[in-house]
Amino acid sequence: MGSKETRKKKPSKRATHNQPTAVIRLKTDEYRRLLEMVFCGNWLINSWRDDGETLAEYDELEDRLLSYAAEAGLPEAAELDKQSGQRLFSRAFEKAVHDRFIPDFENEVFWGELSQRLAWRDLERLFGADGLTRMGSRERESAIERFEDRYWQEFDTHGLDHLIVTAVDEPQGTSMKRAWPKGKEAEA
Repeated sequence: MGSKETRKKKPSKRATHNQPTAVIRLKTDEYRRLLEMVFCGNWLINSWRDDGETLAEYDELEDRLLSYAAEAGLPEAAELDKQSGQRLFSRAFEKAVHDRFIPDFENEVFWGELSQRLAWRDLERLFGADGLTRMGSRERESAIERFEDRYWQEFDTHGLDHLIVTAVDEPQGTSMKRAWPKGKEAEA
C-alpha cells in the first residue's frame, strides 16, 4: 500500500466559496508524515489552551485531513468521536507521534527558555535596562550569547541541582517539611 496515492474528496462549497483550491496527491508514507506534522502543529497551537478556547479552524482541518485516513491506507490513524462526530487521531497514533517528537521538543524549549531568560535577567541586573538599550545590537547579542552559554554549560552538567529560588514562600496552611519524603529534610 506504500505506493497508493490518496485521492482527495471534492471540497464542500462552503469551504471553497470564492477561494482557490488545491489537489495534492500523496503516497501513503507521505500522508502519514503529513498527519504526523498535523498532529504536532495542532498540538503546538491548541494543547495548552483551556477547553472551549482551542482554535477551531485547526481542529476542523485536522478532522478534514483525517477523513482520508482509510482511503490512504491508514485507517488505524483516525477514530470517530461518537459524541462530537469529529474525527480524531487514534490514541495509538497520537501516542506514537507524541512520544517520537514532543518530549525532545519540550526539553529543548525548557532549557533554551530558562537559559535565555536567566541571561536576560543577569544582563539587565549588570547593565540596567537603559544600558542594554544603549548597547549596539551586536554587542548585546554577543553578551546574551555568553551568558546563555554559561547557563547551558551549567544545566548540561548539573541539570537543576544548583538552581535555587530563594523568594518562594510556603503556601499558607501547608508545611513543605511535612510534604517532604522522610530523610530528605537535610538535603533541602
